[in-house]
Amino acid sequence: MNAQFPPPETTRTKKVHAEETQKASKVEALLLLEAKVREAHTLAELQFLIANETRKLIQCRQILVHRSSPEKSSWRIEKVSSVTEADRNAPLLKWLHKQIKDNILNSDKIDKTSVVLNLKSIDKQEEYPFKKGIYVPFKDRDGFELGGISLLSEGHILEQDTVMAERLASTYEHAWSALKPKSKTGWYLFTKRNSIMVCAIIVLLGILPVPLTVLSPVEVVARDASIIAAPIEGVVEEILVAPNSVVKKGDLLFRYNPLEFKNRYDLASRSMAVASARYQRASQSSFGGGDGRRELAVTKAEYEVAREEKNFAAEQLALVEVKAQANGIILFSSKSDWVGRPVVIGERVMRLADGRSTEFKIKVPVGDSIILNENATARVFLDSDPLNPMDVKIIRKSYAAEKEGNEPLAFPITARLEDINRTDELRIGLRGMAQLSGEKVPLAFNLFRKPLSAIRQYLGL
Repeated sequence: MNAQFPPPETTRTKKVHAEETQKASKVEALLLLEAKVREAHTLAELQFLIANETRKLIQCRQILVHRSSPEKSSWRIEKVSSVTEADRNAPLLKWLHKQIKDNILNSDKIDKTSVVLNLKSIDKQEEYPFKKGIYVPFKDRDGFELGGISLLSEGHILEQDTVMAERLASTYEHAWSALKPKSKTGWYLFTKRNSIMVCAIIVLLGILPVPLTVLSPVEVVARDASIIAAPIEGVVEEILVAPNSVVKKGDLLFRYNPLEFKNRYDLASRSMAVASARYQRASQSSFGGGDGRRELAVTKAEYEVAREEKNFAAEQLALVEVKAQANGIILFSSKSDWVGRPVVIGERVMRLADGRSTEFKIKVPVGDSIILNENATARVFLDSDPLNPMDVKIIRKSYAAEKEGNEPLAFPITARLEDINRTDELRIGLRGMAQLSGEKVPLAFNLFRKPLSAIRQYLGL
């Protein structure tokens, strides 16, 4: 019985067998690469796999991984094959970036999954050998370009390698979409329809009528405070009360330097004594007739003048110490402003106010002046209790701006508390902000009133 031997392999059979073996190895490499892509934990790890593992399936010499961002409109090289970190400031990478970007922009990418690259040689880049290749973009489900991969070689990339690159691109873009950082800008909301709706809402809100309001500083002041003026001309020697302190009727407030007034009184007293002696002598000599009777009228007049001067000097000496005429709170700036200062008759030194009778003084800056109705009201937010505003009624407003100290020009407005049950919460000297409400205007005018005013002043319109 003859043994059966397999027929010898022909050259064609060997070639077919080699091709099948090569295809099987490529399929195995493809599956292995896809498994590695699925195991990537970060976008940087994925980009490194794309740059270094793709060459196992595609015949190319160098691979560049690009990244694009629709929000920032940026496009840059992230990874280069066989390089750990790509220095984007290197001259070669700058040239490659510009060349590849120009090729992509100059090509018709509509309905295309890859772009043929033809790099030009310029200056120092003439020695770069890989000037042919293809660019395959990565896109997400919405069609936005995430990035791409450039496959470069000495010659044109084969068609079968292009097909493989496009097949791998679908795997890469799926993993890229899953690993990319979540966008926080919400560009998907800015559609044409949404934009029109937003514009319509803004216009409607802009014409919505609202009261024209301004904020102005406010201070709690005394109502109908009496003025304590200087009763005589002199130098203030001592202030005996503290600012904003409570005083009673008869309490000593301040004292003049008494030296000058004592001297005047002493001189007036001596002058009166001399005049009195002359008058008595003239009275005694008048009984004899002659010159004695003629001197009597003159000495009597001199005595009366000296007596009035003494009385006047005594009255001035009595006014050296100024006392409170009623109970209340004494108001003035500070002791140092008055001690040693000469004052004239009638000059205001202090004010005496009733602590239970207060009102609000609102200072509206000239740039914030608005038209207020006759029965206008306001809301006061005191710094001591900003969460509980007070409703006040405007009782007096000035049409002329005033300036106090170093403060800017402002229109003074006087207001009083409507709720009398909250008067105990007020104390003279409290400060805060007052919200004044005028006539109704469109919301857009209320928001942009000051910018428009500044523009008009700057341009002179």
